[in-house]
Amino acid sequence: GLALLLVRRRAAALYASTLILLGGFLLAWAHLASGGWFWTYTFGLHRRHPFALADAVLLTPARLMLLLGPGLVLLAAALVRVRTPRLLYASGMALTGSLASALGAGTEWSYYNALIPGVYFVALAVGTAAAVLETRRPVLAPLLLAAAIATAPGGLAALVMRALPRTASGLALPLGYDLRPYLPAADDRTRGDALLARLAAVPGDVFVPDHSFYPHLAGKTTRVHAMNLADLVGAGMRVPRDLVEEVRQKQFSVVVVDVEMGEDGTDDPATRAAREEEAIGLLPGVSRHYRLAERIAGPRVHSGGRFEPCCVLVPREGPSEPLR
Repeated sequence: GLALLLVRRRAAALYASTLILLGGFLLAWAHLASGGWFWTYTFGLHRRHPFALADAVLLTPARLMLLLGPGLVLLAAALVRVRTPRLLYASGMALTGSLASALGAGTEWSYYNALIPGVYFVALAVGTAAAVLETRRPVLAPLLLAAAIATAPGGLAALVMRALPRTASGLALPLGYDLRPYLPAADDRTRGDALLARLAAVPGDVFVPDHSFYPHLAGKTTRVHAMNLADLVGAGMRVPRDLVEEVRQKQFSVVVVDVEMGEDGTDDPATRAAREEEAIGLLPGVSRHYRLAERIAGPRVHSGGRFEPCCVLVPREGPSEPLR
């Protein structure tokens, strides 16, 4: 909506008024209804995380250019020849989306999905440019559009990586031409069903910090996600007191912890025990009040971090002692 400032000032004024009145009310409601956590988690925590300026200013634009290269040429050609209101509007939205991607990619623990706003809104602008330029360049516009579609799954990035493996290592992106590696296999479904059945059979509450939705599927109460805990700790804030108390009182019959796998999903047996202990140690108080009861092979995670449920913890008997 902010791109309306470029083409229609009256519409922009109406948009701004509506945003202030309605948006302000909704923000205030969310803040009060959550006891202040909405504002804290949406704005406060992210400001406390480290911000990599080079990733935002250099790496993110380079990745967007590799994903959208021919389309950006098409957009630039259209802006040079025909600057219609709708093209200016779409270009403003593309710029806003790119800035959002840069902001997200520069924040600590960002992932490839930070590029989504830039890719999406630039793609809309490219489509608008193709429609505008087609009448003036009936051959060039379709060719550039076809090239943009062909390289969008990461073809240009792969070529640059192959040509400059050391220099361009930071530009690496997952390819989207073959989606099979991102699809769960039958073994993953079997593992997932087995884990859910085990959680459902356990009396009382369970805690699965890396997969908060698993307890819900098993008919249990959900708890805070591990990334939320990491956000709080990374920002120098305290872990929710109710969770600390639940762990201290051994309220959970079972705690299931994930271990981080290799980038290609493989496991290194030599470092497995150390990674398991590190994963358990990241959860506040768990190593003091729970012990490792069993190692399992849980369902794999196919996007984001390569994590896999590995350890079933049960309450310790008697006084607390260090994790063994």
